[in-house]
Amino acid sequence: MVDDEAHKLEKNHGNHIPIAPFTGAPDDTELPLLARYLLSVSTRPNLRAIEKRRWRGDSSVSAS
Repeated sequence: MVDDEAHKLEKNHGNHIPIAPFTGAPDDTELPLLARYLLSVSTRPNLRAIEKRRWRGDSSVSAS
């Protein structure tokens, strides 16, 4: 589950991927980064076991 408001997903915190809210900035990169991250974990058998709070620091996301 992807949401910019953590309180909406309190009961599903193990599935939550927190994202920054979209502000309309033309240089916003959140969705391309998220797409790269989701592709990098798509083959993992158990996504609940992955720490997702700091997903932006994942080497597969920060690599260009």
